[in-house]
Amino acid sequence: MEDPKNTANAEWNSDGTRLSANVGGKFFDDRFAFTASASKLDRDLWFNDTYRDSEYYSAGLRFNATDKQTVLLRVSHLTEDSQYVGSVTPDVIEKYGKDYVPTITETIGMDPATGAPMRRTRTTYLNGDRDLTTVNATYSNDFSERVHFSGDVFYTDGFYTNIDSGENQRMEHDGYGTRMKLDLGYGDDSNLLIGFDYSKQKASLNYDGKKLGSPMLNPDGTFNYLPEPYSFNYDRELTALYLLNTYRTGSFEFTQGARGERTDWTFDKKGQNIAGASTSERWNSAFELSAAWLYRDTGRIYARYERGYTTPDGIQISDERYYGTSRVYTETDADDETFDLFEIGLRDQFAFTTVSLTLWYSETDNQMDRIKMQGEGSFSFYRDTRTMNIYKTKRYGAEVALSQRFGKLSLEESYAWVHGETEYNDKGRALVEGGSDFVSSGLQAVPEHKATVSATYDFNDDFSANVSYL
Repeated sequence: MEDPKNTANAEWNSDGTRLSANVGGKFFDDRFAFTASASKLDRDLWFNDTYRDSEYYSAGLRFNATDKQTVLLRVSHLTEDSQYVGSVTPDVIEKYGKDYVPTITETIGMDPATGAPMRRTRTTYLNGDRDLTTVNATYSNDFSERVHFSGDVFYTDGFYTNIDSGENQRMEHDGYGTRMKLDLGYGDDSNLLIGFDYSKQKASLNYDGKKLGSPMLNPDGTFNYLPEPYSFNYDRELTALYLLNTYRTGSFEFTQGARGERTDWTFDKKGQNIAGASTSERWNSAFELSAAWLYRDTGRIYARYERGYTTPDGIQISDERYYGTSRVYTETDADDETFDLFEIGLRDQFAFTTVSLTLWYSETDNQMDRIKMQGEGSFSFYRDTRTMNIYKTKRYGAEVALSQRFGKLSLEESYAWVHGETEYNDKGRALVEGGSDFVSSGLQAVPEHKATVSATYDFNDDFSANVSYL
């Protein structure tokens, strides 16, 4: 918001359109600035009758209280209407291609005359409708040339859906929190960043399920379903403290970072013949080390190591277990996933070309998954659903990005290659009989090769045209 501009953009391709506009300005000797924007996306997805349509609006106000202090206020609203296909096997795509329509055949009753099952077939497209309002307030203060502070508070409110077209459910959610950073400079050109994060998020899904009544059938033979209230409530509270030290000497730069985090996951759920509530208290830490050689003004070679983690989501945080014939939600025994990431790269500019090269490798030995398994002390036909750390996964890849500028014409090219291998760890192998190796087939959801080319021509400061190929 330092230099707000008036812009308008229009994009068209074979899958749809994207329109956007922004207005802004300054007043009172540049102490105040404002900006407002709007965008609209109408996009067809790959399968027939699948799409993503959205509208986004935002506004912001900046106030420079002094030369060193700034206050920013921002508000935005997003609405989206979308329909898409869930998981599809390769043989289905090969057989139907874009014409595939997801369906399910359901038994809806018994024919009163013959006693034969009555069935109906309906589509099972997923919808991703959502609505999100966000409000942010940021305060920054440059206490001195070496001491800088920034603090941000935020609030969000909205809903989303992610269910098939035969349902009527939506997850309501809201949250608030703060992010604080204190940057302390030292030496010739080094600094220590101290940060604090806090957030509290709530989500609630309440709807009427159904259960068979008495009598079981209506006069027309359809099942006599009665409404049954279901509720799924989640509360996630996160508190974190982190440090990032950047030390520079001569042509070398070294960073060391650490983050400690406490997450409290609380759930209170009631579904069909199952209920339960609990709180999972989880402690985590992450680390980062890197070194870079700035061999000239525009070029650097670097190496980086990161130790990170992934906490369970709202589904993974609870298990569905049988105790005898009673089914309950319990806190999962699964550990948080941890991963190690190694990365080396080069960044430089040669003549009219900017170059970025990256090689990376990551691994985790406790990847989570949801599995069904024999319940403890139950009959053989009762199955638990649990989150367990049962996989070892390796991923590695390379990325190349180039960009050039010839007067008003800008070109960008990129290529990425990624490969993954997954196998059972010791816990996973102990649960699986017969030596199944279906997990070793790679990363099914990630394309192994991805290349993009784009060109942008700036007719003037306010008008440009872009074309891209993926």
